[in-house]
Amino acid sequence: MLAESFNRMANQLKMSFDALGEANADLEQRVKDRTAALLASEERWQLAIQGSHDGIWDLDPQRNEVFYSPRCKQMLGFEDYEMENVPDSFKNLLHPDDRDRVLQAMADHLDRKIPHFRVEFRMRCKDGQYKWILSRGQALWDEQGNAIRMAGSHSDIHDRKLAEAHLKRRADRDSLVSQISQELLEQNIDIAIDIALESILLFCRSQCAFLLQFNDQNKCFSVTHRQVDPAFITASQWSLPFQDRSISEHYLPWLYQQCYSGLGVSLEDIENLPRVAHQEWECFEAAEIKSLLIVPMIYQEKISGGIGLVTFDQMRSWQDEETQLLQLAGEMLAMALARRAAEEALLQEQEKAERLLLNVLPAPIVNRLKHSPGIIADEFESVRSEEHTSE
Repeated sequence: MLAESFNRMANQLKMSFDALGEANADLEQRVKDRTAALLASEERWQLAIQGSHDGIWDLDPQRNEVFYSPRCKQMLGFEDYEMENVPDSFKNLLHPDDRDRVLQAMADHLDRKIPHFRVEFRMRCKDGQYKWILSRGQALWDEQGNAIRMAGSHSDIHDRKLAEAHLKRRADRDSLVSQISQELLEQNIDIAIDIALESILLFCRSQCAFLLQFNDQNKCFSVTHRQVDPAFITASQWSLPFQDRSISEHYLPWLYQQCYSGLGVSLEDIENLPRVAHQEWECFEAAEIKSLLIVPMIYQEKISGGIGLVTFDQMRSWQDEETQLLQLAGEMLAMALARRAAEEALLQEQEKAERLLLNVLPAPIVNRLKHSPGIIADEFESVRSEEHTSE
């Protein structure tokens, strides 16, 4: 009986071990299947992230710890090891003008004041340049309402922001050109030129804008109009080296040839002047000019002058929109100046003709010719009677 009892116990133990083995095997298979599913999900997640070219960040607000994926750092030109996974790494790279706004938006989301974290800002790259980033995130809160985790992504939107800025800049330029055209139609031309130069000055963020007019008889360019940014300097403190003396083949010959040939001048730094322009370099250096832009004005395939911009405080590169603005404004100003010159020449011819008439005709007859074109002979009844009698 004891042996049979042991045999039954042995069979039961064997059955239990077999069942436990099957359960273990089933559990192992389920773990393998779950692991494979997680790996597949992880691969899909990683593939989706790589395909979107977004970076991932994960913040633990309670421990003040953060993780930045390699892509987050790669966007800014850093290798993974060159940027620590600490909150200050993010804060220190924010543009000074954007830092308070971004940190306030994150704090508002963690405090549940706003449902989602979404903000655009600039971050400093490894080369010192700034890049536009779109950051989106979502926090998790515990039962007490404390943020326990916040995860999100970084997207590189720099090209889009540049394109938007370019389109807005072009629209502002076109609006300014239309405004200058309207001023030339409604205002006295000298007043319109001053308004145009002031508008160009503000649009291009320069310190001085000027208009050159070409004198074909004396073969020189003279400054006829000038506007200075009052927020930067006063007109008495600074002057152009060619403001009181015309640009000619003898004075600033290189600059004269550039303007007369229609090439113009675009200098980000006066140190880039060619060797032959030693006279120009000395004058610009004495006037403390840092950058210079002159766009020629051409009317009926002839040079009529030019529009220029100058900076005194720092060097700067001239953008295509600025050059195009000066070209468009120059075309309108050249036409307006040519029209005024033609009107003045016509007025001189009229005055000359009037003087000639006064030499041969009485003043009352000349006035009647000017105001009443047609037959000016007077008819006298006595003269008609004598004609009839003679007949």
